[in-house]
Order: sequence, then structure tokens, then C-alpha cells
Amino acid sequence: MSVAPNLGTVLTTRFAVQTLALHRTFKARERAEAESQKLIWEIAWDTYRVWRLGPLALARTIMSNPVKRLKVATDGFPCIPFGLPGYNSREVAARLNTVAVDCAGCLIAEISLRHGEGALCTATWFTLDFPPEEQWGGSLERPNTIVGGYDQFGFQCYVRERSLENAE
Repeated sequence: MSVAPNLGTVLTTRFAVQTLALHRTFKARERAEAESQKLIWEIAWDTYRVWRLGPLALARTIMSNPVKRLKVATDGFPCIPFGLPGYNSREVAARLNTVAVDCAGCLIAEISLRHGEGALCTATWFTLDFPPEEQWGGSLERPNTIVGGYDQFGFQCYVRERSLENAE
């Protein structure tokens, strides 16, 4: 295996491998599948929770408009570890008050699938995007996933009406 090209890719690859190792360890200790997934989600959330603080603080500092704030937070979040080359995300056209992104790869999904653990990826890392988007004033929809058989994944995050009413 070659050396990953940047810190983000190294971290993402390690998260995927550690997720698989933890899951196998829990299963070897006769933990139920759902319990293993829940424990791994909680461990991953502890890291994810810290990462989201930077983009959220930046967005709140420089933007009062909730749609622009959501865009700044969403754009800033993938830098490390979820940036190039593993994710290759790009913004796509979307409905009003929505930030939409397509990603041409996901290292965690690809490694999970390679080891027959797509459900683990879906129950853990896949769901971690929902709480930050809610906290940033949005509601996340994810119409397609790599684990679900698509060659890319996308998401749309729209600003909730309540957030728009509070805009300056």
C-alpha cells in the first residue's frame, strides 16, 4: 500500500481501519451488531464534535445570513480530514436556501465495503453529518451513498424556516 498523499487522507484511512478493528473486537467479545455500531458511533462523535467547532465559529463570526452561514460552515468542514483526494467534493445547483454537494469518493465507505462492512459505515460515519448540520441551522438530506451502490454520494442541506425568520 502506498503512503497517503496528505494528512486528511491518512486520518480518514486510519478512522476506517480503526472502525473495522473495533467492530471486529466487539463482535469477538459477543457484542450485538447494533451495540457495536452504537459504541463506535459514540467514539467517532467525540472526534467529529470537536472538528465541527472551527467551521461553525468561523461561520457565526463572519455571517449573519443563515444560508450563507450554512454554506461557510459546510465548505469549511471538509478541509481536514474530508478533503481531496479522498472525497473530491463539489457544490452543485440546488433549490433556494439549500447547500448541495456531490462527492466522488469516500475512503471510509470504500474501505468498509472492501471488508464487507457497508452496514457498519452507514450506522456510524454516515450518520455523523446530521447533528452538525442541525446545529448549523440546516436539515440534511442524503439521497445517494457509495455504500448504497452509487459511484458518488451527495447531500443537500437546507436552512430550516425557523433559521430564516431569525436572519438579520
